[in-house]
Amino acid sequence: MIQAKIDNADYIYIEKLKAKNERQLKVMLDTLEKEAIKIKIEQTKLENKLKDKIKKSHFVKDILMERWRQPSQELLEAIQEIQNGGGTVCTSMEEFDKQMAED
Repeated sequence: MIQAKIDNADYIYIEKLKAKNERQLKVMLDTLEKEAIKIKIEQTKLENKLKDKIKKSHFVKDILMERWRQPSQELLEAIQEIQNGGGTVCTSMEEFDKQMAED
């Protein structure tokens, strides 16, 4: 159905073109070619902009992945405290709760 409407609109356009003289048709052709060039330039700009955004998103992802691979400062301090003999080992959640209540 949609294709039939498109075909009908094309047929009507072609019939209107048949009524034009050669000079008018040449002007129309030049105009259409200029518009096509402008659209291609705009398309190239958009493609370049898209590539740039994709590249930048990869940079952001790389930095995030790098940060996620490195332990936080708080974790490093906790590890250092355990290595220095600090901290306590709890065997159950209840024991942990008691220990936390005491601190």
